[in-house]
Amino acid sequence: MALLPEAYRLRSKSDFQRVFSEGKALELDAARIVYAPGSGRVAVVVARSLGSAARRNQIRRRWREAVRSRLDAIPRDLDVVLIVRTSAAHLRGKEIENALEEAFACLR
Repeated sequence: MALLPEAYRLRSKSDFQRVFSEGKALELDAARIVYAPGSGRVAVVVARSLGSAARRNQIRRRWREAVRSRLDAIPRDLDVVLIVRTSAAHLRGKEIENALEEAFACLR
């Protein structure tokens, strides 16, 4: 499994604060999407309520892999934070990719 390229990762605290304070939110079945003008970077957030650290990391890895496989669908002018919902924690492969397609289509 390849990693999400560094150029596509939203990582710093200041970037997260900017997206959450200046951004807009989109509510979908699988995730809450918060987005703001930026440079096409993505972060995946999984709440503590979804289980142990190992479980949350597993969920995060699945979602990041789906994002990596859909890099062409990420809007290049937005920074995006995907907040995975409890109801979507069980999703796998193609189901996550379909949820991301729906999310990125709404952002275009």
